[in-house]
Amino acid sequence: MADKIRKMDANHTVDDIDRTIDEVSDAIGDAQSLSARLAEKLDISDIDSALSTESENPVQNKAVAGAVSALADCGAKNQLMNNAVTKTVNGITFTVNTDGTFTANGTATATAILILNTFSNLNLSNGDYILTGCPECGSSSSYRLDITRTPGSSINDIGNGASFAVGSSYTLNEIRCVILKDTVCDNLSFEPMIRRAELPAGYQPYAPTNRQLYEMILAVSGNQVQSTAQLMASSNSEEETR
Repeated sequence: MADKIRKMDANHTVDDIDRTIDEVSDAIGDAQSLSARLAEKLDISDIDSALSTESENPVQNKAVAGAVSALADCGAKNQLMNNAVTKTVNGITFTVNTDGTFTANGTATATAILILNTFSNLNLSNGDYILTGCPECGSSSSYRLDITRTPGSSINDIGNGASFAVGSSYTLNEIRCVILKDTVCDNLSFEPMIRRAELPAGYQPYAPTNRQLYEMILAVSGNQVQSTAQLMASSNSEEETR
């Protein structure tokens, strides 16, 4: 369609131009209709409501909300890569699964700590996030997931999530599982996840974002991979020289 518009010149009649405009309008209408139908099939009510207060275009709202939901489904939702390995610490055996979840079994003879990762490895952009994954009935005296920070006390998830911000005045350090002395764990299951605050709850295994994947490819290819923007610019340059 874009090629057809570019090739039109003064030799074309008004009728030709009108027909092309009609075709473009029909194509845009079909795309908007499809975006709306696809978005209605996604569970994006919270995001959609927020977008509706900011935009006057309901079709655009649906399309953007659908894209956010699709991005989450592609793995970018959970931004916590669990680097821990299976081990026994002070009477608690932590068994780490391939999907990033882990279980705890045993009786803690002293405080047992499993470090999942550090914020220096996560490269999160500034914004609001939520830590989730601690089983219900956690507490400050039994078990929790937490984030250590300086200055200040840790940010604790005891089963209902914990909100925090990246880019605030404090420094975020480690993401941990902490089980206090004398706590008995019988196949206690943790699903650690850090997600953007605007995304819905529900565990998803960690997977790198498209940007992270691209940076990984660059790292192993010696920066010889062209970005989409570079490829498009090259293509446009070739067209102009023809």
